[in-house]
Amino acid sequence: PVLFLAALLPAAAVRAQAPAPPTQPGLLATYSAANGAPADLAIVPGVALHVAAGQAASPLLAPGSFTVTWEGFVLVDLRSDYQFAAEVNGKLKVEI
Repeated sequence: PVLFLAALLPAAAVRAQAPAPPTQPGLLATYSAANGAPADLAIVPGVALHVAAGQAASPLLAPGSFTVTWEGFVLVDLRSDYQFAAEVNGKLKVEI
């Protein structure tokens, strides 16, 4: 499993009751308030998120600081070296 944790970065949300990380295409995005309490879940096609200044990352979060965790799987057909890249305004933590 791949876990991405970034502080800052909306996606069209599909509300759910704490589903397991997807085993099909897509990632489970968990949006949390600044206090760490989970507020919203969405299945998204990838790790991409833009939140305009003064806006909320999710309809269930207040504008301001938040975190989002993406969970899912990386499926590769060939052995090789792979790179992960990010451009963020805040913090990013990548765990593989």
